[in-house]
Amino acid sequence: MNNHSTLRRAGTGGARPRRTPAEEDALSRRQAIVDLVSAHRIASQADLGRRLRRRGFHATQATLSRDLKALGVGKLPDEGGPHYVLPAPSREVPDARLQQLEI
Repeated sequence: MNNHSTLRRAGTGGARPRRTPAEEDALSRRQAIVDLVSAHRIASQADLGRRLRRRGFHATQATLSRDLKALGVGKLPDEGGPHYVLPAPSREVPDARLQQLEI
């Protein structure tokens, strides 16, 4: 029987492949961005870059731009000037199996 849906990679027990150091760096940097945007009023990528460097992260403007887009971070204008904000949490059901249970 050749059922491809049950095949697992030898020696991994079906586990996900390990992340590369670059992927780990990106995840850590993006978590730092979330932490900074949550805790501080950040008005520019230059300010965000300075704050990240203080935490040991070195990223180009292009990398910051990609990270902000990937995280769904936007700029909110208000009386104090525009600043970065995180997206509102999704109200969608995260798992299709839970949607089926609700029907």
